[in-house]
Amino acid sequence: GGSAASAAGAVLAASRLLDEPLSENELLRYGMFGEYVASGAFHPDNLAPALLGGLILGLSLEPLRIVRIPVPPSLHCVIVYPELRVDTRDARAVLPKEIRLKDHTAQSGRLAGVIAGCYTGDLTLIGQSLADLLVEPHRASLVKGFPGVKAAALEAGALGCSLSGSGPSLFAWCAGSAAGELIRDRMVNAFVEVGVPARGWISPVSAPGTRIVHEE
Repeated sequence: GGSAASAAGAVLAASRLLDEPLSENELLRYGMFGEYVASGAFHPDNLAPALLGGLILGLSLEPLRIVRIPVPPSLHCVIVYPELRVDTRDARAVLPKEIRLKDHTAQSGRLAGVIAGCYTGDLTLIGQSLADLLVEPHRASLVKGFPGVKAAALEAGALGCSLSGSGPSLFAWCAGSAAGELIRDRMVNAFVEVGVPARGWISPVSAPGTRIVHEE
């Protein structure tokens, strides 16, 4: 999410100014204060991969524990940003306070499938499992054109497509950058068809995290 990217950049830049740079865990802990300001909650869900790169599983806050998940080399991510505004706090407000046990069980199975697919390099399994059954149904209405954009991504060959964080960006996973270009263009066009300008980018899921590229 945007709040995580901002927090990651700020905490790394601040660390670079210190006589003794912050450790990985310290970067995460201080970065979560930025997330708290943006969303009202301390969590490393978006911050950890933004800082460290790749795919990260957050296990616990106390103690802070994260696990790096191996990523199939061909796995790419398409991000499409529509010119809409969705505040993180508002997106949190539409979520239910409780979920049904059967929904939790189903989503846990999907998560396990994605992780298993990453460890085994099974893109088919990832595609069969990459679905948000808990959050997307409640937040999708916050992004104009969401159903059509998601459908366009899947029809173009995406393994899966959903909201990126609280939105308004959407993400889609796919096999290879060439597939990503087609999926990105179809998603952008789907937004334009409902009157929403949009831009898109493609990146390997295993891309590096936050880093200093220039100093003065």
